[in-house]
Amino acid sequence: MDDFLKEFFPKIYRRKQAHLHETDDCKNDIQLLTLFTSSLYFAGLVSTFGASYVTRNKRR
Repeated sequence: MDDFLKEFFPKIYRRKQAHLHETDDCKNDIQLLTLFTSSLYFAGLVSTFGASYVTRNKRR
């Protein structure tokens, strides 16, 4: 996880390293990270409809 944060969200990584003594419950309240995570869930939802169509027509 740290490598991913360093590469794509360096601001969040620096904030995480500065607050190592805190819990992880509500530390990442940054809107960009929330939007990114939500977009992954939405992409998974949309792709299920495409996968359903393909598996129905190809019988796999």
